[in-house]
Amino acid sequence: MDTLAKLQQLGDAWADRPSLIDQARQEHITWTAIADALHMTRQGVVKLHATLDSKEPQS
Repeated sequence: MDTLAKLQQLGDAWADRPSLIDQARQEHITWTAIADALHMTRQGVVKLHATLDSKEPQS
């Protein structure tokens, strides 16, 4: 796989973060475990999740 294809694959997977974070929380996975898996800080993951939640349309 060439470098550009690897970057594309990484970008596609990165776009799935919001739904995967939601799924992990529904499975009672801790913020710390999610942060470790994403190589982020706990605060960063919580802030990302809050920011993404606020952008979703409310029903």
